Amino acid sequence: MLNKYHSLILAVLLSPFLFSCTSSEEKDTFAYFGGHIKNPKGDIIIFLKDSKAIDTIRLGIHNTFLKKFKNLEEGLYTFKHGLEFQYVYLEPTDSILIHLNTWDFDENLVFSGRGSEKNEFLVNALLNIENDEKIIGSYYRFEEEEFSTKLDSMLQLREAMLSQFKSSVEDISVGFIHLAEASIKFPFLRRKEAYSYFHKHALKLNDFPTLSEHFYDYRKHVNLNDTALFSFYPYTNYVTNYIYNAGYKKITSHKECQVLATNMLEVIATNITQGDFKDKLLKSVLVNDFLKGNISCSFTDENLKIFLDNCDNIDFRKEIEVLIKESKLIKNNQPLSPFNLVNSANEIISVGEIIKNKPTVLYFWSTEFMSPKYLSMRLSYFKKRFPSISFVGIQINDDFIITNKRLKQHLGAQYKIPKNGLAHSYFSSRYPRSIIINKEGTVINGFAYFNSKFFSPQLERLINN
Repeated sequence: MLNKYHSLILAVLLSPFLFSCTSSEEKDTFAYFGGHIKNPKGDIIIFLKDSKAIDTIRLGIHNTFLKKFKNLEEGLYTFKHGLEFQYVYLEPTDSILIHLNTWDFDENLVFSGRGSEKNEFLVNALLNIENDEKIIGSYYRFEEEEFSTKLDSMLQLREAMLSQFKSSVEDISVGFIHLAEASIKFPFLRRKEAYSYFHKHALKLNDFPTLSEHFYDYRKHVNLNDTALFSFYPYTNYVTNYIYNAGYKKITSHKECQVLATNMLEVIATNITQGDFKDKLLKSVLVNDFLKGNISCSFTDENLKIFLDNCDNIDFRKEIEVLIKESKLIKNNQPLSPFNLVNSANEIISVGEIIKNKPTVLYFWSTEFMSPKYLSMRLSYFKKRFPSISFVGIQINDDFIITNKRLKQHLGAQYKIPKNGLAHSYFSSRYPRSIIINKEGTVINGFAYFNSKFFSPQLERLINN
């Protein structure tokens, strides 16, 4: 619950708006979303529906905000501040206020006002997913029956919480009940989908375990095309794990990575019928396979054909075409073409001066695909393991400024590309890429990816050759 100080601030600042349009003669309905942000990461909040921004809300005095929505469609929305996001479920007459401390986005989010109970339940359900994950990780070592028993026991506890919520809160909409049930059910079903893979690896088995014919019976009751849940990550994570598991089951050759991606694309094409959701999944699998290729990032002809035969989204198809084109701009085993960068002092400097006859990794990155915190963690690992390699960061998004001193120190020198710089053509698709260059200035890999399991072996070869 908000403490008295924060409640007073919100009441004084927001009540003139909340009660300014309550005439009984009004036929329209109005929903309100507002609150107070402590330690803000900027001056705006982006409000989204189905992953699409529908409004930008600016923070006002004392870092408060309020937005009035006319005839709002009931459903799940997302608000984003800085690099973090959170869900909020709104109905047409809700008046929801939040208090948020950005130092711990999820743990320090509190709701109040009409409609707050359901959102408190939702945020707690999502936190429980994270807490349960820490426990369930050790369960994958168990045999099927014991694993299922332990999972069912935890699920019953979460279902009891949902039952208590239903009995204590009046007038809960059918739409929210559906979402709440999904927040409880799908995290556990996702773990059942993951069991075969993680059990095999936990026990270092050569083959996947043989499961009983009833292990996946729950699939009979799962709708893989539930439009109400397409923007809800407990559901989409389940669907992704189902696709991954089904793809693994179809592997018949030793070329595991390529076959897995092909199988996953086929599973999507066969089982996902809702267009937008299908297209997003197809693109996700194809791009993920591209980025994690074992040499330079590339598409196989078979995977590309499945994608093009089944994806109807024109923008996605163009995005893949651009990615193919830019992946071919830098040739392996050729000298790196010269281009200019801009340093922190806003000075133009050539990439050749930065490399200085050292084995180098030029990594292009954006907060859209990689958080600064995660990037810092990966860089720390690589720098410690490969101290003779120079890591040079090139920021793709010009509007992002690193203010944290410790983060600045960990990331090291960061550059940007001049407005009309040649290097813009290397990432027109906006996907992150790394260029691995030896001390002679020859490109070893023109399109590598930090998260690929092949990235470290490539760096080992770089320093040993």
